Amino acid sequence: MTDETRSPLPPEPIEEIVAHWALLEEGWVPDVRLRLRGGIIETVLRDAPDPDAVDLLLPGFHNAHAQSFLWSLRGRLQYADAPEDELPWRNAAMEWARKVDLSTQETTASLAYRDMAQCGVVHVAEMLWIHHDRDGEAHSEPAQVARMHVEAARRAGLHLTLVPTYFGRSDYGQTLDGADARFAFAEVDAFLTHVEAIHAELAGEPDLSFALGAHGLDTVDGDALQRLFAFAAQRGWSFHVPVAAFPRDVERCVEHTGLSPVAYLHSLGVLQERTTLIHALHLSPSDQDLLAASGARICACPTTERDLGAGLRPTRELWAAGVPMCIGSGANTIVDPRVEMLLLEAHERLRLGRRIALVDAARGVRRPSSVVVAWATAGGAAACGRDSGVLAEGKIADVIALRAADKVSTPAEAWDALDRWLYCAVDVQIDGTWVSGVRRR
Repeated sequence: MTDETRSPLPPEPIEEIVAHWALLEEGWVPDVRLRLRGGIIETVLRDAPDPDAVDLLLPGFHNAHAQSFLWSLRGRLQYADAPEDELPWRNAAMEWARKVDLSTQETTASLAYRDMAQCGVVHVAEMLWIHHDRDGEAHSEPAQVARMHVEAARRAGLHLTLVPTYFGRSDYGQTLDGADARFAFAEVDAFLTHVEAIHAELAGEPDLSFALGAHGLDTVDGDALQRLFAFAAQRGWSFHVPVAAFPRDVERCVEHTGLSPVAYLHSLGVLQERTTLIHALHLSPSDQDLLAASGARICACPTTERDLGAGLRPTRELWAAGVPMCIGSGANTIVDPRVEMLLLEAHERLRLGRRIALVDAARGVRRPSSVVVAWATAGGAAACGRDSGVLAEGKIADVIALRAADKVSTPAEAWDALDRWLYCAVDVQIDGTWVSGVRRR
């Protein structure tokens, strides 16, 4: 049979998800039926009641920043002989990164991703910066570590964005410490060749995408930051870099560059829409203006930031200025997007001394849950270039269902049910998860 006479492939089957209430772009809508084909939402039907429908349907949660190997350290180092800053934990994390073996990396990735999947996460971005073996030598296969994370995500039923991350120097130009050889590439060209090899081997894997990362402003110089950003832009990838997690990070950047971290990135031309700044807690008003003008987004990791005593970001001011946000589990201190969302509002209540923080009567926003859920869904998807995060025609079907303890009859009751889950973890539980249109839970 020739190509000309071969019968065409049958169309992919249509799957359906039916909900009593679905969180669409305009808010909670009753009796919604999603028709899916090939993992994409083909049609959103309204006024389609079904007695077997799920109670509440909303976009799945996107974890836009994780370092799964740190899962092993959660709950540790919760003691001190005297008040401390973050350095003892940071030093312990680096020491663990220097000695963790491949088997343990695979195990911790599997366990961390399992925990994420159980909490409604549909997609995780893994910042991958342990590139070599414990002696600093390259692995026999460039994609060996990356493939372990791909397999772990597949077992958990998650879409994975791999974020190979460049580490090029020690502390603003000091000679590269031999202990850091496991993470480092002395030349950015060698790192980008490494990334190309990983991409060439894994690009065809299902439920896998790529972004590019820089380990930090202290470990990556300005020329390398520009080269990394250009490489990502040429491929349509997002670019992730941690900044301003602690006051010391800002002070050191000013000392060595004369600029704040945000202003420094802006001066290099890498503060753009495809840029996601991890943490970004300590921001001046001028930093906030630069962020708002650039379209760059912030990935908040509140459970990690709280554990480290890193400080509080001006979240309400950033939101009011239109700075995009998303969430990440970071060091996986707690693996639960519900808690990350809760803390974004709770930390602002503490910082501002007010009962409700993320609301704005002028914009018609009276529930913080509507803000933080959007950050955890559409915000996280955008941070990694994934075309999902909203329940709309043409979007990837990354969806979760919630079961409510009480009947929901109005949009306000749907928000009330979501609020009880978000703030108190009561009366509602996760009832199903779909990733790329495939039910995973």
